[in-house]
Amino acid sequence: MKNPRTYSKQRICPSEQHLLQYLSAPLSSDENAKEIWQHLRGCDFCGAEAALLSKYPVQTEKVTTPKMPEALRVLAEALLANHLPPIASLTIPNEKLGVSGPIH
Repeated sequence: MKNPRTYSKQRICPSEQHLLQYLSAPLSSDENAKEIWQHLRGCDFCGAEAALLSKYPVQTEKVTTPKMPEALRVLAEALLANHLPPIASLTIPNEKLGVSGPIH
């Protein structure tokens, strides 16, 4: 059984970028591809990383982040500063919640 403390990326392991390049063209006659193939045969960690990268490809499209609601931003800043603002400042008008009438 292998020592679990050695189950990590080592200095001799290919970078994630090199693994991605290899996975995009594994049958390449490039010397680097041959080295990575040999490495993957003996390195469980890189084999698992390659399997993960194959199953869940890296996202390349640009993702936009929606604007954080003001009340949530105030609460987050208060929590990070380790103090809470008065509860009245945390109330959110019903129309912003998409609710009509009182909430019980």
